[in-house]
Amino acid sequence: MNKRTCTILFVVFLVVNILILLRFKTINNDLTISASTHKENLIKCEEQFTSIEKLYQNNIIATKENENLYLNGQTKLMTIEGDTVLTKDIFKDDKLIFIYSLLNCRNCIDAEFENLGKFAKGFYKNVVVITYQERLRDLIMDYTELQKLGLDNIEMYLLIDNQLNIPIEKHNIPYYFHINPDLKMNNFFIPLKEQPKLSEYYLKYSHKNYFYKK
Repeated sequence: MNKRTCTILFVVFLVVNILILLRFKTINNDLTISASTHKENLIKCEEQFTSIEKLYQNNIIATKENENLYLNGQTKLMTIEGDTVLTKDIFKDDKLIFIYSLLNCRNCIDAEFENLGKFAKGFYKNVVVITYQERLRDLIMDYTELQKLGLDNIEMYLLIDNQLNIPIEKHNIPYYFHINPDLKMNNFFIPLKEQPKLSEYYLKYSHKNYFYKK
């Protein structure tokens, strides 16, 4: 093997090794970036899980203290026609109540309207929506929105005194509960806009266990 051939082979060997080193460095950098990204994503997931877990815990505490309380039968409500009625006169059957206020997160309210439209159509005659609004016109506007979602002639009332006088109201959030003809309240549920599946499960559970007629 002559000197020229040896030189060429040496140069080729050197170039190949340089390329291998560069490739290794690139792969190593990619792995480092990937590991860093994975770690960041993991931290974000843990933060989100912790946040949701706290919400669940707060919701459990908020709902538990309301279970098996009795609604005041003299609580005044207003119909969309502007008539005043008492709760003792309208809750003659088991009902599912969704209640919210104009002070609540509007996106949260709209999200629950969507959920009611999707998962409560089969028993919407057993659903009552109660809201606090400053004007009757706002009640009518929301009633129209529910009708657009297929909830024709759903029962809806304005809460005249802005409160039912139960503990959950201090959290200033929309919520559901069941009520029977004795005005006993139970199965409270606070929906989470970030977890629409929970509302779906709650509404399907209500339908199956309370309002489904074979």
